[in-house]
Amino acid sequence: MMNNDELSKEKIGNLLLDVLKTFAKQDRKNRDYGVGEPLFHSEIYTLNEIREHRGIHITALAERCGVTKGAISQVLKKLEQKGLITKEKDIRNQSRLILQVTPQR
Repeated sequence: MMNNDELSKEKIGNLLLDVLKTFAKQDRKNRDYGVGEPLFHSEIYTLNEIREHRGIHITALAERCGVTKGAISQVLKKLEQKGLITKEKDIRNQSRLILQVTPQR
């Protein structure tokens, strides 16, 4: 039999799990953020990181976002197809691509 303290912890845990599930569900939906294309939360977050850190490259962006380079590359591919970012070779390191938000955004 659970005492009141254990019951409260279980209720709090269940509520927290419900909140996390709700956020995860919301993240899978795309929305219009006023850029002419519907975007997922991960895409808008990535765009903001690129905008805030001018000249960032893929590896640093992945580290900032807490995801793998493969995961960030998938998001970047979608953003590039939507015309929201550009990738340019870094003149100081030709094996690196510098990311930039397109001027009209």
